[in-house]
Amino acid sequence: FNNKIVLNILHKNYITMKKNISLLIILFFCLKISFASTNNFNNSIPNLDTIVGYFNFDQLQESPYSNWFIPEHLNYEVDKETLGSLEASNLDSISIIIVIGTWCHDSQRETPRFVKIMEYNSIL
Repeated sequence: FNNKIVLNILHKNYITMKKNISLLIILFFCLKISFASTNNFNNSIPNLDTIVGYFNFDQLQESPYSNWFIPEHLNYEVDKETLGSLEASNLDSISIIIVIGTWCHDSQRETPRFVKIMEYNSIL
């Protein structure tokens, strides 16, 4: 064999091998990132008694949610002067979507208050 031919073949094989190794490294990191992102999503919801998805407010009056829902609902006093100026008929065309976390302290405080306001206006 001619030395130039052998060197040329070795160089082509080296370049091909280098490309393959680079592709394997990129593939490995893509799979690692993909696995890490799906793994983190599953861990983002605390492992507590939680409601996931659509629900009725009545469900919050059952254990374990009743521990925080009922006392806050009973103790909250609506601002009758402000709410008296709202007419339920003006609210008919409004859709409200509420997103809460049953483990979240803000949701535990504000959700019972919101329910009581809606009940006051005869919406719930």
